[in-house]
Amino acid sequence: RKEYVLTITTHDLKKNLPDLYWATILGPPYIQHFGRERLLSAPAYAVYPLGDNQICIQLSEHPLDMATNFTELDTIRRDVKEHLNQNSFYDPMLPDDHVYSVPELRIGAS
Repeated sequence: RKEYVLTITTHDLKKNLPDLYWATILGPPYIQHFGRERLLSAPAYAVYPLGDNQICIQLSEHPLDMATNFTELDTIRRDVKEHLNQNSFYDPMLPDDHVYSVPELRIGAS
């Protein structure tokens, strides 16, 4: 049985992206990995740059949609993952040794 935690570490990110949340901010390694234009064209409620080095993906208008409209929000989440590259995101149905498509993360790199 797989357990879910809210903590995301660099060790985890070197394996895969755990998920897309109501709002997810992606930095330079992920912008390069997915491509800036691909990120900006993701089928989410809002996708916008935060300066030159970050992009925010917002799945719906209101954070409470996670509780009040989960089915629709989850459909959007799945569509965005498919648009970007489903194999970059953790899938509990895959074996523990599955190799995901993720950027190389360098600790302390600017």
